[in-house]
Amino acid sequence: MSSTSYGKCETVKIVDTKSISYQWPLLVFYFLFVTVTPVYILILICILRARRSSVTFKTTFYVILIQHSIADIFALSFYFFQASSQIIMPNFLFKYQHFRIAAVYYNGFYWCFVIRCNGIALMTIQRYLSIVKSISNITRFMHNLKPWKISVIYWIPPLFISAVLFSNPEIRFDTPERMILVMDPSYISCTTRTLSVFVSISCVICIVIYGLIVKFIRENSQSATKTFRREIRLACQVSLSFAAQLISMIYLFSSFIFAETGNTAQIVNLRRFLPLAYGTISFIGPFTILIFNKDVLKSLKMLFLGKKLVSGIQ
Repeated sequence: MSSTSYGKCETVKIVDTKSISYQWPLLVFYFLFVTVTPVYILILICILRARRSSVTFKTTFYVILIQHSIADIFALSFYFFQASSQIIMPNFLFKYQHFRIAAVYYNGFYWCFVIRCNGIALMTIQRYLSIVKSISNITRFMHNLKPWKISVIYWIPPLFISAVLFSNPEIRFDTPERMILVMDPSYISCTTRTLSVFVSISCVICIVIYGLIVKFIRENSQSATKTFRREIRLACQVSLSFAAQLISMIYLFSSFIFAETGNTAQIVNLRRFLPLAYGTISFIGPFTILIFNKDVLKSLKMLFLGKKLVSGIQ
């Protein structure tokens, strides 16, 4: 059984969850993982290489972007391994589930969501400070933070929240044939509700901030400098990740509502889209970078074409 079985285990009996018509979102996830993740890794390597010689890539925004890229790649790899392992080696996982493998699979899903949503909110706040409050004390303080401190801000709060809220060890697989995650239904409702609230708070913060950014841009569009336009492009880069987060929020809320109302048929129908709801937040990352981030795109060209050739093209 694939990892699309999050939820009340008894509901999966309503439809054939192993059919192609049910599993096609998971197949799409596999395809996107194989094609998009290598590109994402390449972009991350390019940014890390560029940090050696370019001051631009040593800024706070890129430090956060590096952390977020790592979180995205890990989250996608985690789900890919989880879904694949339950198909390829179910007997092994079932035999050694006393190592809390099922708990890691279930809780890890929520940990990855929390970390990435926190990262999107953090990048959005950084964009607001750089564009709207560029000369404020808090902006100067943020820009002067050492990279390791920014990394701590990115990772520690979501990891702490996840450890407190999503660490139930009492989760197991039912049988090696079905590999359905079995747990207390109250924990399912609690985790779904908690994650929905967390993602919603993150979305509300981002919506308010983007509203303020748009207002500021409209008021200052006549005096936009080259640097200002660059900051706006980076904000657009982050905004698409936020848009993907909104899609995930809609999915989580719909799943929670169907679970609370006992609509088991809709729960199963909706659950098939879990791989895409989970993966979209990360899959969109490299595309937003390639579309809006000219600095990274230039570095990629230099990496593949060479400095002289890129200069000639430009």
